[in-house]
Amino acid sequence: MENEFANQARKFIHSVIHTRQTLIRDKKSKLSHGLAEKTSSDLLHLLGTKAYRTNQLMAGFWHRKGALILQLLPGSDNSSHKELMNKYHLLDLESKLYWP
Repeated sequence: MENEFANQARKFIHSVIHTRQTLIRDKKSKLSHGLAEKTSSDLLHLLGTKAYRTNQLMAGFWHRKGALILQLLPGSDNSSHKELMNKYHLLDLESKLYWP
């Protein structure tokens, strides 16, 4: 499927942001509320542009913003941590196929 990595990465980022927002709402987030909101807002704004629709462009985005995405992942005390961390690492490896 064309641009499958870009679609998977976009879906994953939205999932991570949703999880972080749920943790903030339930007051279970150890990450600064302001930092999490700013990071989420920035990532959503960038993904809202149509600039990251191809695998190559999304790989570049992942290369530049991967640390921010990783920062939003829930801590190891959260039940979804392991699943999200595994998915992050798989997408990180796949991004290297499209990024020089």
